[in-house]
Amino acid sequence: MKYIVLLIIIIVVCYGAALLFLTLINRLRNDRWSSKKIILLCALMGTGILAVLLLFYVQNYYHAQERALEALKSTGQVTVTETKDYIFFDGEGSKTAIVFYPGAGVDTYAYAPLMQQLAESGVDCFLLDVTFHMAVLEINAADDVLQEYDYENYYLAGHSIGGVAASQYAIAHADEVCGVILLASYPIQTVPDGLGFCSIYGSLDGVLDMDSYNKYKAYWPKSAKEFVIEGGNHAGYAYYDKQYGDLTATISREEQQEIAVEDILTFLDGFLEL
Repeated sequence: MKYIVLLIIIIVVCYGAALLFLTLINRLRNDRWSSKKIILLCALMGTGILAVLLLFYVQNYYHAQERALEALKSTGQVTVTETKDYIFFDGEGSKTAIVFYPGAGVDTYAYAPLMQQLAESGVDCFLLDVTFHMAVLEINAADDVLQEYDYENYYLAGHSIGGVAASQYAIAHADEVCGVILLASYPIQTVPDGLGFCSIYGSLDGVLDMDSYNKYKAYWPKSAKEFVIEGGNHAGYAYYDKQYGDLTATISREEQQEIAVEDILTFLDGFLEL
């Protein structure tokens, strides 16, 4: 909602500025249909069309299901705290934290159950709330967490396009983080050998481009770990409606997320003690 309000304000300001400029032109010139005015009118119309399309996109993302919203409540094991930039799942762990980037066009809250499970297992989680649900527009969103908290071990993680953003941040901050965990995603530049690397995807993922996935394996570090969830699909890591182009999973979301958590913990066990 905050982004929609911001967008409306920007649109109003743009229209106001354009109209003011056109008024000044009319006062200075008698040529009612000058070339400048035509250009400005076209630009104004283009701005309006883009704004409407952007508003349509913002309001038509994949919304979180009720099961996800339930996981936003604190339990006896995990304390959930929501800020304007992220949701903090604070479990019993104190050494290791995962900073998670949501997938493109997916409600941040949809990933709450996965974060809850990880926190219950001893890995605190920070679920980032990125602008317009597009992590690639806010790759440095993890800065707030790393500056505010002092964990011994930070891992950047993300789903789909969110994984691309997570890997970009991890690569750029290789001296501050321990590694990257990708769910149905891949890096688009070389991951240093000093970073831990974990890739997880479902065997029935209909969205992940496997040609690109295999192509970009060349960017993986030597110590990379790969896990395939049999029967899992692209959307199974979170709770939102069926994703366009995805295949039907043969396991439940609960199962897929339980397996993903097990895989993540197995990966982490190879690098550190929780």
